[in-house]
Amino acid sequence: MKYLLADAKNGKVYDEFATLLWAKRWLAEYEEVDREDGVYEPNSYAIIRVPEDFENSNAVAVQKVIAEQCKRIDNAGKGAQQDAV
Repeated sequence: MKYLLADAKNGKVYDEFATLLWAKRWLAEYEEVDREDGVYEPNSYAIIRVPEDFENSNAVAVQKVIAEQCKRIDNAGKGAQQDAV
């Protein structure tokens, strides 16, 4: 299992983590840097859980999962604080 920190709108992956705890910690760091840079927007990031059966899948399949979860977040009006997990 792994967790990806991604752009909540387009699914671009910024980072990968082994645990949800680390993903949440780094999400907070990314948001803090955005605040310092004056570019913070709420719910800009999503934490995406990559299921075990995708661990050895090709990048296209993983990207499809990311895009679907980001779309669900956007459609639901919920942000990264709610997580996509």
